[in-house]
Amino acid sequence: MSNAGPPFSVIKRKRSEGKLDEMERRPPETNAKRRKVSAKTQATQKEASNATPEFPNGFFYCHQCNKKRDSSVGLYCTYKIKTPTNSVARCKAKYCRSCLKNRYGHDLDEMKERGANVPSKETVGHDKTQGYIFKCPRCLGKCNCRACRKAMGLEPTGNLTLAAKKTGADSVAVMLDGNVKMTGILPGKGRQVPEAPKRLKQPKQPKEPNPAPSTPAPRPRGTAIRKAKPLPKVVWSPVPVPLSFTLDLALPRITIREFVLRFSKLLDMSRTNLEELEEIGGHRPHEVDDDDSDLEQDIDVQMGWISETCLRAILIGLLSLYLGSQPELGEKREKKAIQDAIQEIKASRANLGRMWGALASLRAEFEKVDSRRIFPDPLPPPQHTKIRTTRSGALNCTGVTVTTTAQIVPVIPPLIEMVMDTQAVRDELEEGVKESKELLKEERERAKAIRESWEETKKNNPDKAARAEHKRSLNALEQARCVALHAYAPRFSPLGHDHEGRIYFALTPSMAEREAAQALLAGDTSKGGKAHGRAIVSADERSAMRRWGWFIAVWGKKPADGLIPAGEDEDDVVDVERWWGLWQPDEIRKLADWIAIRNGISGEGHPTDGDGVDLPAVPMPDGWPRVTARSSSSLKTSSRDSPSGAASSKLTPLSDGSDTEDKFASNSSLSSVPDDDADSESDNDKVQIPTPTQNELKTLVRGLMEYAEVLDWRVWRMQEEPGQDEKENGTVKEKTKTIGDRIRAISPGNFYGPGA
Repeated sequence: MSNAGPPFSVIKRKRSEGKLDEMERRPPETNAKRRKVSAKTQATQKEASNATPEFPNGFFYCHQCNKKRDSSVGLYCTYKIKTPTNSVARCKAKYCRSCLKNRYGHDLDEMKERGANVPSKETVGHDKTQGYIFKCPRCLGKCNCRACRKAMGLEPTGNLTLAAKKTGADSVAVMLDGNVKMTGILPGKGRQVPEAPKRLKQPKQPKEPNPAPSTPAPRPRGTAIRKAKPLPKVVWSPVPVPLSFTLDLALPRITIREFVLRFSKLLDMSRTNLEELEEIGGHRPHEVDDDDSDLEQDIDVQMGWISETCLRAILIGLLSLYLGSQPELGEKREKKAIQDAIQEIKASRANLGRMWGALASLRAEFEKVDSRRIFPDPLPPPQHTKIRTTRSGALNCTGVTVTTTAQIVPVIPPLIEMVMDTQAVRDELEEGVKESKELLKEERERAKAIRESWEETKKNNPDKAARAEHKRSLNALEQARCVALHAYAPRFSPLGHDHEGRIYFALTPSMAEREAAQALLAGDTSKGGKAHGRAIVSADERSAMRRWGWFIAVWGKKPADGLIPAGEDEDDVVDVERWWGLWQPDEIRKLADWIAIRNGISGEGHPTDGDGVDLPAVPMPDGWPRVTARSSSSLKTSSRDSPSGAASSKLTPLSDGSDTEDKFASNSSLSSVPDDDADSESDNDKVQIPTPTQNELKTLVRGLMEYAEVLDWRVWRMQEEPGQDEKENGTVKEKTKTIGDRIRAISPGNFYGPGA
């Protein structure tokens, strides 16, 4: 009885033996099939249990960083290796996106996009069920993780990613190819510095008694030597205007263009007439030769200007605005004279002689009231002009025959000064402040909607193209706001002047671009997107630099280290003051860097010539206000009874500014009659332009950079869509060539000073 076990033990042993005998009697292929089915079932269950709310696609642990990652941002090795049991199975190593990029220089998206469409030679030994082919660094024997390097008898690399970025290497693996024993900062081991050589201990010297306490001298700090940034080479392109077309001749045209564009709604100007004002150099029927000395006296007349129809619209708009805003006009005679002048100009049918006759009669009536001349005579006609006397011309009684619109240029600025003091202009400026606030509100709302839409899009793992489009949309809104704000700006002024006296101008965008920007802010992407048809300004048109709103205009001499465009004759580009243009955004950025480096914007002190020598004050160019008793024609002129006999308006929102802004005013910009004796003054009487301060130079550099940013976006708008229809009314339109690929912003505050 002692040797016999319990009955249930005997039964259990017999059953186990029976089951083992049954399993042994099964064929081996049946057992293998059962193992495969079991493994597949376990894998399915594992994937289902691996998904969590935080990782909806499942998760894995990166072989490199050993961090828990989402399965969608990692790659599984597809290479098959031999197991310890001499069977073949796929490698189980997995790498996350960051480690693949920083440690090995691989792009996860590119490898997945490549998919399994690889040559058959590269797929040998790989599992194709993943949809891509990837042989991990461990299988290649190049894994630099802690465990793999330890197995190879090497120390851990530590943090070599920062060192790779500083040296310009693509990844850590590239650095290890040159030195496999290279190591970086190891976490958890405190501050790590290179080991210094051990110093031999010196015998201690006996201390001498010192009754007075001594203060150790402070250790001198080493001065950090910053590597000097090389000066960029800027290409200075001559603007296609004669050398004799100086600053004082261009300023009145710029002033008229900016005023008419700003108050076009009050003046009732059409889009066609506004487009004519883009060419400051005028519509010339032929090229003007600088070598012809006979034309130097009337170069501004020879260059031409706008059409007679456009001039007629400007004169009617100015006179009507002045008449409608002066109901309390005391003298009925003056009011009747303005009404008669408007009717005569309307009936002139773009006849210059009749238009000037109406203006001359208006001036004569005002002179009878208080003996003042509200505007000067026109410029003389071009030399060698055949003059035909007409009855309307004989009635002018001024001795001046008007044959081209350019002769009327000095007449319009005094009329603008008269209009600036009207209530309608002041109301328009106040309304502009309100509309600008509404514009900023629309821009913020549109940007908020785009960001909210992007948050929903991010849930679907957008590609690079979608991310680039999102950034482009936000940038487009910002730049559209900057362009649209020009319609409400209170005044116009140059960007500034540099240490060598060059003056920089950035004219505002055209009316068509402002309306497109406002449409984009309102949500109309069709009108605010790409330009179409005649609205496109091609690269050839921009490089010709006839539209002054499409480039930075610079008055002065070309720097000694400046370049000239390819194909330009150096003998033609003489070392004199003239107009230069920079129409490419990259060249404008180079110019901003050049000014910043030459003037030491980041440091302190006055601008230098590169060797630390302070630069002297720059002499004021011709046409700028002079400090004399006769100087009465600046933007701050407020007396109607000026010494020259011309009328000037009171302080207005467009003319009231700081002393700094008044430096850029000239005898022709919003001024009265130029002083005939000004040319007799010697160069010693010219006002010295003070060297610009650091803040002024910083403002100039910032303005140039911002202009380049917005110019990129404006150029992008002029690019034709690849699928754009090129046929209209049965004719094939010429394809416009445009450039530009960046979108950036500019602040109109650099063009305009504070309002009234």
